[in-house]
Amino acid sequence: MNHDIPAYGLWSLVIINSAIFILFAFSFFKPKTTRDWRTFGAFSAFIVALFVEMYGFPLTIYLLSGWLTRRFPGIDPLGHDFGHLWYTLLGFEGDPHFNPIHIASNLVIFGGFILLSGAWRVLFQAQREGQLATTGPYAYVRHPQYVAFVSIMFGFLLQWPTLVTLVMFPVMVTVYARLARREDLELIRQSFCSHVKVLPEAAGVVFGGGFPREDDPACRRAAQRAIFHVQRELEVTGDSHNPAIVLCDRGTVDGLAYWPGSPEEFWSSLGTALGSELGRYDAVIHLRTPALGQGYNHDNPLRTESPATAAEIDTRIVRAWEPHPHRFIMEASSDFLDKAARALEILRAEMPECCKRNVIPAIRDRQHEGK
Repeated sequence: MNHDIPAYGLWSLVIINSAIFILFAFSFFKPKTTRDWRTFGAFSAFIVALFVEMYGFPLTIYLLSGWLTRRFPGIDPLGHDFGHLWYTLLGFEGDPHFNPIHIASNLVIFGGFILLSGAWRVLFQAQREGQLATTGPYAYVRHPQYVAFVSIMFGFLLQWPTLVTLVMFPVMVTVYARLARREDLELIRQSFCSHVKVLPEAAGVVFGGGFPREDDPACRRAAQRAIFHVQRELEVTGDSHNPAIVLCDRGTVDGLAYWPGSPEEFWSSLGTALGSELGRYDAVIHLRTPALGQGYNHDNPLRTESPATAAEIDTRIVRAWEPHPHRFIMEASSDFLDKAARALEILRAEMPECCKRNVIPAIRDRQHEGK
């Protein structure tokens, strides 16, 4: 190895390589919305952190240098080849750029960019036509662009692992998963015209605003009373401009499933009755809670129940709404868009004609294709 050539401190290479990969990804992803920029910004931060350690300052090598020099005596820890940690740890010999892991990492990175490019072409065409992207990569995975970013980052981890990027990777995967879920929910919201008012979840408003969430009976009762009254007031705001439909995330009857006492005690504490509350809603669509293997989302910080507990609560909610004369029950599905399509079909039947025409056709057609 030629020690006259520095392996690190090459900040021009940090800038050049970071710019190449970031601009290359930008040319395919083309962020437009705030969420797009957040997604792209997180990916860019990962790339910069990677190349800073690859050519600038080898933080991981410095922190592990004591252990590495004892474990691998005679090897220059500040040599560039030593930065290929998998190559070193697994005992490969020869040029690290031609070992199986490095070759595999290049294939994963290249495949990620190919997927990103293919997904963008399909998405761009769908957005121009006002349709849902369902062809190309979107025929196999709902969010191929996020998958592409994860693939590229994983490929770089195989090629040049660092402590910083190893910490960033699971965090960013979680962030991308949540962003994907939000996009799906926004897609449903955008399926309605202005005559449909969509209300937020009352429990999210209460607990997200800092209401104490304790497990003792007194606090659980207080929380359910708070959620009940917030739900009532949300419905008042929903009716304020005379929309054709007010779509609630939950109803006032849901509290029965969480109340730590009898139904009679629940209604007495709220000064109302089951019949009165059922009469507030023209129709009830119950989306059954999915099991863990069907996509139960435990990443939501406001969702503290285990899948088993969530299933028990779901069963109690089914029983609570059973007397409603116009109730629909939709069984759980691992395909979120399939469940969304079925829910939209039910909602369309309750909508005025102008609203029916505004449901995104691609979602509606997805339901018809499954019949």
